Amino acid sequence: MVRSAMLTGWTEIFYGDSPGTPEAKAKGEALLQANLSPEQRVSLQNHGHFDVKGGQSGKTYRIKRGRQMNVHELDAKGKEVQGWCFLPSGGLVEGDCLLGQKLALEANEGAALKAANRFEVGTTFTITGIERYMPTYQSPRHVWGADSTT
Repeated sequence: MVRSAMLTGWTEIFYGDSPGTPEAKAKGEALLQANLSPEQRVSLQNHGHFDVKGGQSGKTYRIKRGRQMNVHELDAKGKEVQGWCFLPSGGLVEGDCLLGQKLALEANEGAALKAANRFEVGTTFTITGIERYMPTYQSPRHVWGADSTT
């Protein structure tokens, strides 16, 4: 099941960590690596992201390390033009989330994007009181009411 990630991941915001034991994280990473092409593996290792083609539209999406707000649609020149926020349900470790996002875009792009929250690339916001933990955090402006800083 794919769901929006807007209100999940608060432990990541406050504590900078994702759920799961070290063993679960290692297994999730191994499963992800086993399902990436050689080019995707190299890109993930060297740049912290990999690209996938949408199974219905053929659009290119860049999936970055992280569990939420890490999927960006690219234009024909490779520029990030639109952000998409979705992840598999269940509080999964990062590797499992990245693999879930990859498979969702490849196998059922329309359903994944329908479940996703859309955000403008480069949009940031702050929440009163959270500044001491994380001064800026990317989020959809339409949800949080922040102004674009770009």
